[in-house]
This record gives sequence, C-alpha cells and structure tokens, in this order.
Amino acid sequence: MSNPRCQSSTHKPQSWVSEGYRRAVTEHAARYQISDRASVRDALIAIDGGAIGIAVMTDEDQRLLGVITDGDVRRALLRGLDLDSAAKPHVSAEPLTIRPESPRSAAIDLLRAHRLLAAPIVDTDGRVLGIHTLSQLLGVETRPEWAVIMAGGLGSRLRP
Repeated sequence: MSNPRCQSSTHKPQSWVSEGYRRAVTEHAARYQISDRASVRDALIAIDGGAIGIAVMTDEDQRLLGVITDGDVRRALLRGLDLDSAAKPHVSAEPLTIRPESPRSAAIDLLRAHRLLAAPIVDTDGRVLGIHTLSQLLGVETRPEWAVIMAGGLGSRLRP
C-alpha cells in the first residue's frame, strides 16, 4: 500500500528508539485497533482503551485501512449517527503515516506540520506496527516533585 502522505526515509533504524519506547508503542496495539466490520461503538471503545484519541482500522493481515478519531465520532454523533452503525464510512482512508525507520525529528516535524497528536506507524507492506504520539516523541513526562515557593513580605532581610 503506497501512501503519498507517508513519511518515507532511507535512514536505518535510529538509536533514539529505545527498547522501552518500542515496546510502549507496539504493546498496546490491540487496544486501539478495530476491524473493518467494527461499529461506531467499537471505535469509541478502542479510542477510549488506547487513551490517545485515535483508533486504527485494519484488515485481517493488520494492514491499515484508515483511522478514526474521537473528533470524527463526535461529529458523526452530532449528525444523528447511531452507535451501532458501521464505523467504516467515518474512517479517514488516507491518513498520515510514519515509517518505523523515520528519524525522531522527522516524526515530530510531520506531526507538528499537520497539527496531529498521533499517527500510525506502518511498514512497507502497510501493516500497522504501532502509533507515534507527539507526547511520547517529545518525552513529555509527569514529575512527582512538588515545590512550594513562599515569597512575600517587605524584603527587609534582602537589603544591604
């Protein structure tokens, strides 16, 4: 499956892809994948389960058929769509994709340029390997430290 919007690269796999990151990207694939027979309800369950705002529709061979986002579902529901209707008509059939060998900086630039928070990672055969999210690529992490800065008063202790 050749996708003109796919970020291709001739680079070899980059060292920035740690085993932990690779595992995080691919381990939860079942949570956000839906079949071409999925209902809108199934898509919502996958979107919720993946917790990244997107679900990928794949065929029996795990080839990408398209993506559906929480926004796609919301707009369809506002038009009166039933939750048990097919999700396929609401799937973006030519989504932006990222190759597994793409450099980290290229993946970040691609997501930012298209104002996306996530994009599927597909191999040369169009099989879904995972999803890159902007927050994962940027390394956004929660910090457990809390700091309290107490300031105020007249500043008399700071005078010379």
